Amino acid sequence: MFKTRLLTVFLVVFFLQTAIAQTDSLLLRLRSLPDVVDVTPIRANTLFKSAYVIMVDQPVDHDKPNGKHFHQRVFLSHVDFSKPMIFVTEGYQADYAQNPRYTEELSRLFGANQIVVEHRYFGKSVPSPLDWKYLTVKNAAADHHLIVGIFKALYHGKWISTGISKGGQTSIYYRYFYPDDVDATVAYVAPINFALEDPREELFLKKVGTDEVRNKIEQFQKLLLQHKKEILPDFEKRAQKVNATFNRFGLEAAFDQTVLEYPFSFWQWGHSESEIPEQTASNETLLKALCLAVPAFTFSDAEIVKFEPFFAQANAELGYYGYDVKPFKEWLKQKSYPNSVLGPLNLPVHYSAVAMKSVDKWLRKKAERLICVYGECDPWSASAARIENNPKTLKVYSPKGCHTSRISTLSEDQKTAVFERLHDWLGLSILVNK
Repeated sequence: MFKTRLLTVFLVVFFLQTAIAQTDSLLLRLRSLPDVVDVTPIRANTLFKSAYVIMVDQPVDHDKPNGKHFHQRVFLSHVDFSKPMIFVTEGYQADYAQNPRYTEELSRLFGANQIVVEHRYFGKSVPSPLDWKYLTVKNAAADHHLIVGIFKALYHGKWISTGISKGGQTSIYYRYFYPDDVDATVAYVAPINFALEDPREELFLKKVGTDEVRNKIEQFQKLLLQHKKEILPDFEKRAQKVNATFNRFGLEAAFDQTVLEYPFSFWQWGHSESEIPEQTASNETLLKALCLAVPAFTFSDAEIVKFEPFFAQANAELGYYGYDVKPFKEWLKQKSYPNSVLGPLNLPVHYSAVAMKSVDKWLRKKAERLICVYGECDPWSASAARIENNPKTLKVYSPKGCHTSRISTLSEDQKTAVFERLHDWLGLSILVNK
């Protein structure tokens, strides 16, 4: 019995020492990679053996590699060098990737390694001085190309790029510029817009759901605006609880925009008809229901600054959506509420659809090994990638799904189609059929 216990202890210590030695070895290898300027170990999810925050040196302008540089934040979660790599192209900041409970859906399905790349100009990945003209889809794609080139020296398995929403867009742009860098791409809820205010989202909101629900939403918006004077003080108090201010637009205009945003957010995030108040509801109930879908701080100064890089991109290349103000104009403070004003102050709006039209042409004719997942009721699906006639790709809509649609929310038949396509392209089988 004593010998058995001793052997057990020995084996546990041996495997622990082996794991520690492997981790130390990986840390040394990571620090020796080209363009890696810092590596910090962090706590890993139980799916992985180790995890790291890595800062990678990047040119601000990839057309001028000898010019100014900045450091881009990358999160690596390691399982094994022989396993696949899930390459997540975030569209915004990536603080969440430090949470040891975080894993990407594909990482779980394939038991894979995982890299999350924070988008340039967001979070800790901001050049100094900040020059907006280098925040382009081309430069962002070049960022990802450089990072994949660095880590392919260590990870020789299959590579699958992926992203959600703006990150999904980013994964598509990356494949457009560098189609052979990875073996396949799964883009979630990724729109491809063709105008500063693409009309397709607005048309979608006039058809989604039932006539009854859409009418109920419009009447709720009118009720909020009709009672604006009484509701505004409580709206401001809600915002103040999170130290939100409205110096950029003023309190009333911010409230108007919050009300105009309601239908898009309602459908985007899968809210329920039962949340829409009746016409006899109190002002307190009206405000509570509004802020459940669109928080009071949404158009506050701090929130606008937080998302300035996104609107800089939307106003230049990505496009966005607008509001139909006609049913509400008699109660609105302003004649129009363009989302383009959410961009950086003193940065002129010069939108061009050239980049998105080029991406669209590639998607329809040349893209391959690409899967796009959308939510049937998500307004962003109005401008979904137009790949339905491209046999080398697959597009699926999660039934009644919203912006949280993933492979896991698909029907069983849709999941089977996705997994079969990935197996055909990659030769990989999933660990658990979810």
